[in-house]
Amino acid sequence: MVIDICVAIITLAFICLAIFFICVLYSAGQALKKINLMLDEFQPHLDPLRRETQILLHNTNEITRDLQDKMEALNSLVQAASNVGNILKESSASLKPEPPQPCHRTAEAFVELAVLGLSLWQKLKKGR
Repeated sequence: MVIDICVAIITLAFICLAIFFICVLYSAGQALKKINLMLDEFQPHLDPLRRETQILLHNTNEITRDLQDKMEALNSLVQAASNVGNILKESSASLKPEPPQPCHRTAEAFVELAVLGLSLWQKLKKGR
């Protein structure tokens, strides 16, 4: 008799557990339906945002490429200006009273200065 009562209690507990599990699954299904409806509502709002984000990314890439090109152009100008500065230093050092140096070195420096000056002038004109 005690075993029959225990079996009946276990059966009732199992039935209650099964009913509770069914209720949880039903609630989860309802929640998933609501999430699906919410996603369906937001989808039209997300598509324009996605397109706008792609356009923004494309524009950013173009600006980055343009900046890289301009930086490369400036690098050559800065290098030319640096070369002119070095030659001016050498030229000013050659104007200081020193022991006599061969004339060809000073003339070579002035020719190099002239070439770099013309190169810098052409790059500046080209950059405008």
